[in-house]
Amino acid sequence: MSGTAAAPAPAQVALGKSIGQEVRARSKDAWEGIKLFAKSPVGGLQQSFEMFEPSRAMAVGVIFAVIYELLLFFAVYHAADKLASLFGGGLPASDLSIKQGLEIVFACAVPFITLTLSSMIARSVFRGKGSLAGDVYTAGASLLPLGLCVAVASFLGPANVEVIAALGVFALTYMILMLYAGCSRIAGIPETGAAPAVPIMLLLTIWLTKVVISAIFF
Repeated sequence: MSGTAAAPAPAQVALGKSIGQEVRARSKDAWEGIKLFAKSPVGGLQQSFEMFEPSRAMAVGVIFAVIYELLLFFAVYHAADKLASLFGGGLPASDLSIKQGLEIVFACAVPFITLTLSSMIARSVFRGKGSLAGDVYTAGASLLPLGLCVAVASFLGPANVEVIAALGVFALTYMILMLYAGCSRIAGIPETGAAPAVPIMLLLTIWLTKVVISAIFF
């Protein structure tokens, strides 16, 4: 009896290639979107969203969320590694159990999930005319500045607190502008409702994130 592993079935190979092609295509779409709203967080967000049909826009929004989650995961791991080094050790990735790794991954994803939910609630309360695809796209895109800021801050460390504070101001400003653009130009919320919708969404996201994180870790 041969110990050679069985070759993958043609259907499995074809499926793997199809998934890989789809991921590459949506990643390219995400990069095109980032280039637009990095220059103009208000008009660029709407312009980038309108490049895609709803299913593609939702997939791109998920790609944004994955990028944000990777940035946040890097920040959490890097900060923990620095903290461990203060006590004469390190924090090799191999030290993390599967359960711990999954908990961190899920915790990093919670803000995206809760912000999407908050966008859906705001769209319902303020009678927006958008869709779930718009909620996912706006949530994923608007979290990118925050994820980048947190990742850079973990690398700079507390010795560069002034730089981190400046980056935080830029990240928060971009995030708020993009949320407003998402509410008014993508979700179809009237401008009189879009302005109060943004702080309500942020507060609701913070509260829901706190509830979920507390339930997981405490």
